[in-house]
Amino acid sequence: MPCQHCVRFFLKAELWRHEKRCTKKPSETDSSTEDKRRGRSVTAASRMILEGSVRSDQPLVSPEFNEEVQAKMNHDSYYKRLRNDPLVLKLGSAQHHKHGERRKNVTSQEMRQLSRLLKEVCEDNDGNEPTTLASLLTGSNFDRVVAAAERLPGRYKDTDTRRPMCRKPSVGLKLGHLLRRCAELKKGDAIRTEDEVMGKEADAFISLHGSEWNSKIASASSTSLKNSQYNKP
Repeated sequence: MPCQHCVRFFLKAELWRHEKRCTKKPSETDSSTEDKRRGRSVTAASRMILEGSVRSDQPLVSPEFNEEVQAKMNHDSYYKRLRNDPLVLKLGSAQHHKHGERRKNVTSQEMRQLSRLLKEVCEDNDGNEPTTLASLLTGSNFDRVVAAAERLPGRYKDTDTRRPMCRKPSVGLKLGHLLRRCAELKKGDAIRTEDEVMGKEADAFISLHGSEWNSKIASASSTSLKNSQYNKP
């Protein structure tokens, strides 16, 4: 499996040892702490890179994915948007390949969540600029993604504590995971096609996501989720 930092291949059992001492690994940031807290495995990032490096001349999705997931989705405007986005389809296909039909509803929901994010970003630029998920996963577009991601969970300021809170905290948390996975898929695409520009774009987004997503999105979502669970009767 490939190291997410230097892209050298290792046996799965040895990957975590290498990752600890990889010379390409960024310095310790909030991302490493957050990843450990969430129990994010080293192999998860490696798998996404491998899924992203499927040859471009192969079909994006399998017949099984079409039949078990896409065909059973609600064919609304969100479906139309995700159906035409290669990276969203690749994420859905990767999740279906991993979990199979038993989690088809979760896979469908994840794809629709990304479609909602794309819609929010498009509304920011009045629809004048074609927007795909891959085009957003760059360092220069990170702030646009964050601005859209702040609106989807219903962010607001609590009148008592004056802290930022979210009406739908799980949305912000899920988006964080999904965007990280998609950036890793984009990095896999870059490796396969030997596209250095695409690879640097993906790395830049992953770096900003690791250092800033928690403070900008995940922190308010986590606090809101804990408060809602504490206040349950």
